[in-house]
Amino acid sequence: MTSRTATRAAVVLDALIGLTWGAGVVLILANRPDLFDANAAFLHGLFGATAAAYAVAGTLIARQQPSNPIAWLFFEMAVFLVYGTTATEYAVHALRADPGSLPAPDVVLALAEPTPMLFIVGLILVLYVFPTGRTTGRPWRLAMWITVLAGITGSAIILFTPHAVVDVWAGRLTDIGLTVRSPLGVEPLRGRGGMLYIPVGTIMLGAVAGAASLFARRRRADATTREQLRWLAYVVGAAVAWIAVMIPLSIMAESVIVDEVFWIVTTFLFTLGLPVTVGIAIVRYRLFDIDVVINKTFVFGTLAAFITLVYVAIVVGVGQLVGETGNTALSILATAIVAVTFQPVRTRVQRLANRLVYGKRATPYEVLSEFSERIGGTYAAEELLPRMAQILAQGTGATEAAVWIEESGRLRMDTSWPSDAHRHAEAGDVGEIESDGADLAVPVRHLGEMLGALSIRKRPGEPVSATERALVDDLAAQAGLVLRNVSLIEELRASRRRIVAAQDERAKKLERDIHDGAQQQLVALAVKQRLAASLVGRDDEGLRTMLEGLQAETTDALENLRDLARGIYPPLLADKGLAEALAAQARKASIPVHVESDGIGRYPQEIESALYFCCLEALQNVAKYANATRVDVRLSDSADELAFEVSDDGEGFDASSAKRGSGLQGMADRLEAVGGRLEVRSSPGTGTTVIGRVPVLLDERTSLPGDADRLDARS
Repeated sequence: MTSRTATRAAVVLDALIGLTWGAGVVLILANRPDLFDANAAFLHGLFGATAAAYAVAGTLIARQQPSNPIAWLFFEMAVFLVYGTTATEYAVHALRADPGSLPAPDVVLALAEPTPMLFIVGLILVLYVFPTGRTTGRPWRLAMWITVLAGITGSAIILFTPHAVVDVWAGRLTDIGLTVRSPLGVEPLRGRGGMLYIPVGTIMLGAVAGAASLFARRRRADATTREQLRWLAYVVGAAVAWIAVMIPLSIMAESVIVDEVFWIVTTFLFTLGLPVTVGIAIVRYRLFDIDVVINKTFVFGTLAAFITLVYVAIVVGVGQLVGETGNTALSILATAIVAVTFQPVRTRVQRLANRLVYGKRATPYEVLSEFSERIGGTYAAEELLPRMAQILAQGTGATEAAVWIEESGRLRMDTSWPSDAHRHAEAGDVGEIESDGADLAVPVRHLGEMLGALSIRKRPGEPVSATERALVDDLAAQAGLVLRNVSLIEELRASRRRIVAAQDERAKKLERDIHDGAQQQLVALAVKQRLAASLVGRDDEGLRTMLEGLQAETTDALENLRDLARGIYPPLLADKGLAEALAAQARKASIPVHVESDGIGRYPQEIESALYFCCLEALQNVAKYANATRVDVRLSDSADELAFEVSDDGEGFDASSAKRGSGLQGMADRLEAVGGRLEVRSSPGTGTTVIGRVPVLLDERTSLPGDADRLDARS
């Protein structure tokens, strides 16, 4: 059966149940005043409310799981409940209130006799198949079918054995002195009514077995099924305990009051107890994942009741007062009031429905909407991630929620809600997060790249529903962009820290170079100058020799200072450009270096200096680690970028697994600072190629007159 067919069948059954109960109400009112019975009216109202509970639960289940027999068992019990009391009032009206007004009252009443037994059989079958709709194990399945067979056999005995019809639901016929013979009795079965004890005893044993199967299934079930069965097990246990205590007490006391209390409580337990507990399982534990259905049903039902009450109150109530129940003006007034108050009432009813279905939590739509507003607002990462964890916990009803960030192939917990939630700080993957105690962990991806994860932990014994799982998935989909921004911010901060550290290190190195080089030379020159001053007029030859030495040492000091200055920003780079500056450095290299400039022009100072120092760093790495015999440096200028390429024929390394050192990381930071990127290609035995690219605009290019198309330098 498809979901649509099941829904239509459920609607038809709902209408049948409602019409049957409504017919009973009409008959009860029609039988007044002489034959009106308050107890019968109360029983009819109680059974009507119970039937409504069964019908609503059956409809909700049928829409989600059409093949689940629980839905149709609920409808069966609802039909038998409303038919029994309605049939009694039908017979009272047709036989006493208005004799002959209704056809076949004896048949209608006889068909109602087996309904209590069939209702009880339906209750027992629910014990066997709740919540999945299937029994667990062959012995329980056999016991269930024996119970069904006993119910059918007992109903047949009641229907076809000649006897006086017993009014089992309300006792109305006995009270008013009516005796009705069953028109369905088969004469050969006369006097065989005692056979009824066999199916009745079998049904009682089937009830005991059903209760036992319920508790046995709960003991072996997982946490989700155990919670779903718990409420039903409570009601069954309470009913069994109540019967076990009250039957001996009723026998010993022989009191009408005790008997009435016993039957009233037993009736409430078995009529209202079952649909209420199943409803709790559906709503509280999302047994059939019908949050939206329940929400809409409640809203539409309440609005329909509101419109009906307004119309009846004005058109009928006010009409009765003024003596014009069909007044058109009153109908127009009722319509106007409904139109004006409909939206405010709908808003309040929707809030109440959300509260009933989702508790104090926000609805999934509200959770996603609030999170989207947070993303679109001007919130720092320090505020957004903790708020994300809080929204995640509140939206799913979790006791703990955490946001994880991917770092170097592992997941690190960045923030959690509450902030003191006890969790391990790292995990290898989402599976490891769940094994650490989380009930659900969902990866967060952006453009196919895993950036982190979201995890929640529920209360002990409370499973994660499909709705909550879908909500976490939706939040993870939206969180991809957030974690991407957080990752970029962290990378930027790390890059800035590396740049500052590199600048500090370079300043310290420059300070050491000045202190150990030029400063020492200048101190020595000052000492020698004082010695030379002491030789004036006493040793002219020695003075001449010392002055010649001072001149040479002064020249050396100037060269050292020039070298230091070139390390800060080479004058040749500022004067002649990138190609000339690299060619000059190539001539000083310890291995042959070939520079090919491809006729590049001039660029802003920050771009030229970035490429210059990256090339120098690459040449230093070759000299230190590559054991190469040759290096090629190529400079190229395409339509939209300036690029360099430093290739050697050295030993090479595995670029896919090797971690970047400080030199390569510094080169990457320099290029990223001007919008560029670094690429390293290498494998063992094939040398290494370092490529850097920086985007340039057309107006950033300037030409140098007389630039050579190719500069070769070897040393």
